[in-house]
Amino acid sequence: MHLKSTVHTAVSSYIATFSSIAIGLLTIRVATQYLGKEEFGLWSFTLQTVGYLLLLDLGVSSSIARLFGEPLASGDRNRMDSWFTLSLITLLCQALLILAIGLAVRPFVLHWFNIPSHLIDRASTLWLTFLCVRSAGLVFTITFAILHAQNRVFWSNIVQMSGAWAGLGAFAFMLWHGYGVMAYGWSTAIGSFVIIVGGVLAVARGQHRFGISLQGVKRHDVRHLFGFSSSVFVIGLAAQMYFASHGLIATKLLGLETAAVFAVTFRIVSIATSAIWKPFDAFSPRWQIAYCNHDLPRVTREFSLVARFTILLAAAGAIGISIVNQPFIYWWTKPEFFGGQALNFLLAIFVLIQGINRCFTTIFPLTLRMKGYTVVNLSSVAVAVCLMILFASWWGLPGIPAGLVITDLMFPMWYYLCKGGSLIGVNGPKVLVQDAVYWLPLLGLSFGVASWLAHFGFHSNFHWFLSALACAAVCTGPLLWRAYGMIQKLRNTQS
Repeated sequence: MHLKSTVHTAVSSYIATFSSIAIGLLTIRVATQYLGKEEFGLWSFTLQTVGYLLLLDLGVSSSIARLFGEPLASGDRNRMDSWFTLSLITLLCQALLILAIGLAVRPFVLHWFNIPSHLIDRASTLWLTFLCVRSAGLVFTITFAILHAQNRVFWSNIVQMSGAWAGLGAFAFMLWHGYGVMAYGWSTAIGSFVIIVGGVLAVARGQHRFGISLQGVKRHDVRHLFGFSSSVFVIGLAAQMYFASHGLIATKLLGLETAAVFAVTFRIVSIATSAIWKPFDAFSPRWQIAYCNHDLPRVTREFSLVARFTILLAAAGAIGISIVNQPFIYWWTKPEFFGGQALNFLLAIFVLIQGINRCFTTIFPLTLRMKGYTVVNLSSVAVAVCLMILFASWWGLPGIPAGLVITDLMFPMWYYLCKGGSLIGVNGPKVLVQDAVYWLPLLGLSFGVASWLAHFGFHSNFHWFLSALACAAVCTGPLLWRAYGMIQKLRNTQS
């Protein structure tokens, strides 16, 4: 198995990451210039609530990429066609179901979250637009599942990057012409159209051809699809609650304007986590192929190095966020969109923990060992939501990441490290502590540097931002150099 496709995926992932960073920053800049806090918060609220409805796919869209692995590895055309047919019909039925339920619950959702009366009409239209676009996009997730199973994720990156830029262009154009918050809806539709067409063309250029045939579909296949996807559904539900509920909690308890502050402060965090995960995710299709071909030693060897690399990147990202996030928001948007230093430091710790969890939770779907993982994940999310509500009611915005961090440190992270690592012969705690002596002191130092810079008294927010960048570069330099060493070791294992 050649490393060429994985390298292409990694390179395209980083190009897509830098593209995503640019798009995210430009979106914030444009949105905060043309929209008020309430409208910005309305967009965040709508996107998250529609996201919950997409969970009604019961995990099928996320399962297909893994379940396509064996049919593609076997080369059996009938098996490939039967899985393609089963997946496509299932996704189509689920998309129609989501659309119907979404139309029915729309007025109740808007009422329960106390959307201001002067925004109800726009909220209803925006919600409907997102619902239709996401439902249509669900059907075509099958194309990206196929690309993943073929280890051709670089095409997914290229297509999604193209759609994102098309969406940004439409967003800026529509805001300029007075569409207001509805610019989010129509620009999302345009970007999704580009992604759908690009995904279909990318699959058409591949080595496999797929046809619709019900003859090869067996009851066993249906049970296998929904048996595995049921676990993935629970994980998806947990992930949606974990990553989306904080915005909804802020909206419900603290109001749309405060939710907008959280969304802006959290934006660079979401960008950072996406960038940190890219190299690790680039190896996932390669490990899936190796695992399906019973080459576990390769998975074990490469995973240990790539996990250490990812944790070092996560620590560097946490340091960068703690130092840079406040001056960046002050310079790039407006000071009133920053949620405070306590929120910022807790979000930095959150980024580090998510980098660790991302590595070891990947093992469970890879090995199809989902039962214990599902129980732990769902239980921890329930605890996290309760703690977020409790702490947010008492502490405000910082209480949201505080609930997430405390929950992970109590048990789930350690389960993922120990149990997940053991499934592929990796000592998870050892992987974590091998580099902790480097990143832990630097993370503590970054908190002190960020606090000192905030009281230094710069002549402008831009000078503050540049100074923060320089300090972040100094603090993260040793970690990035050590991460580069992991890449060198990985290259040596291929020779």
